[in-house]
Amino acid sequence: VADAKFGMPEAKWGFIPSQILPFVVGRIGQGAARAMVITGRIARGEEAFRLGIAHELANDTGDLQAKLDRAVADALLSAPHALATAKTLVRLAPTRSPEETLQDAAEHLVHLLRQPEAQEGITAFLGKRKPSWAVE
Repeated sequence: VADAKFGMPEAKWGFIPSQILPFVVGRIGQGAARAMVITGRIARGEEAFRLGIAHELANDTGDLQAKLDRAVADALLSAPHALATAKTLVRLAPTRSPEETLQDAAEHLVHLLRQPEAQEGITAFLGKRKPSWAVE
């Protein structure tokens, strides 16, 4: 929400944001993270959204809950094993070359296509129906 606050002012108090720092750097980049750490400045909701700290910007808590409910509903439409595999590939991609990522993704795809989950998904797609795991 617009009045949310995010910052890393720990250095002002004699310590560091040790546990969140690598995740924040990965999310907003080294330059923006460095500026936040050095200045200890607190970002409000709109700036956090602009920096990529947040995926959504809500008008109020009701709008926030509606956006959260929609995100959960969207996630529940995905096949569990395919989603877990895709999340792993996304997480590892920055640490690998594009070629390594493509090779790993191809191997996972072949494995997933041989599983009942993919067969159900393909059958559902061709039958123009929702797959069995899709929760609504």
